Amino acid sequence: ERYYKDALKIYIEYNDRYEQAGTLHQLGRVAEEQREWSEAISYGLEAAEIFTEYHDQHSLQIVLGGLTRIWQETKDRYVIEKLSSLLNLTHEECEELLN
Repeated sequence: ERYYKDALKIYIEYNDRYEQAGTLHQLGRVAEEQREWSEAISYGLEAAEIFTEYHDQHSLQIVLGGLTRIWQETKDRYVIEKLSSLLNLTHEECEELLN
């Protein structure tokens, strides 16, 4: 976790948004394994936003897989709200996607 956070600081310093996304995703996975749900959600949503900006559908799908696992565990409506806005879906469509 520390190494990922150190890497994220470097990517932020050099304004490398794309690499930030991959590192945020990995931090989200670490938080998920630690069952730190709010951190996992935050990291995952930020990674999803960046991958969406870069039109990287493959990486976005991987991040969505993690957010799906987290949502199924927590049923946190914040995930639905943010993803529906990001993906331009209704809340119902987004919930169906995560199911």
